[in-house]
Amino acid sequence: MIDRIILLSVIFFMLPNTSFSIERVVDCKDSYSTTVVTSDRLIDAGDNIKALSYLNSAIFCYPNRDILLMRRGRIYYKLSDLVNSEKDFMEALKLNIDNDTAFAFTEKIRLRKTHMETEESQRLSSVIESVVVEGFFTIVAIAFGFAFGSLIKLRPVEQRLGLRKANKLSNSFEREDHMEIGLFLERQLSNLNYIIVDSFMVGLCKSIPYSEIESFLNRNIYNDDNRTVLYKMFDNHKEVITTDNLE
Repeated sequence: MIDRIILLSVIFFMLPNTSFSIERVVDCKDSYSTTVVTSDRLIDAGDNIKALSYLNSAIFCYPNRDILLMRRGRIYYKLSDLVNSEKDFMEALKLNIDNDTAFAFTEKIRLRKTHMETEESQRLSSVIESVVVEGFFTIVAIAFGFAFGSLIKLRPVEQRLGLRKANKLSNSFEREDHMEIGLFLERQLSNLNYIIVDSFMVGLCKSIPYSEIESFLNRNIYNDDNRTVLYKMFDNHKEVITTDNLE
């Protein structure tokens, strides 16, 4: 009886366990293409921690593949770990200097760091301003007014260029790099250029199936607040377009 139990236990552990094939750690026997597909499945499932663990092992097995480094860099970015994210994208660029997406992400990380530093500086400035003399406030107000006036003069030109690019991207959406479009939209939202983003979403809703738009937003917009804004625009335009079609 004991021999039979031991035999059954050995057979059980020798059987392939396909239900956990995605979750297991890479054993360096998987092909490179298999590691890419598996990591994408984990990322699409939203399990960033498990995907990160898998990619750590995959990169150990394939250290000279910039695509794997980019996958991991994107996860670090989602987790707001900008230091490790930037490190992975820089390593990807070392392996493939023509990797435009990796370059775009390093620029995006730089801008995000600058934005965070600016916010911290503004908080510090608010503390300092509370204890300085009234004359200092006057100087600051004049300088701010001058800078804001210059911004108003430049904004119409920037807006026209942004609207032109938004229309181009929405009209050729299926031929464009969706990751690059995502970066463009997030950059516009960070600069509060809602008119440009809204114009893009109108064109997209008129020409692209709604399921594809949802998939694009989920896969290529990494900031949760930005994704929420885009979904609100998407829902509003979807309702308007549907109503117009019924009429």
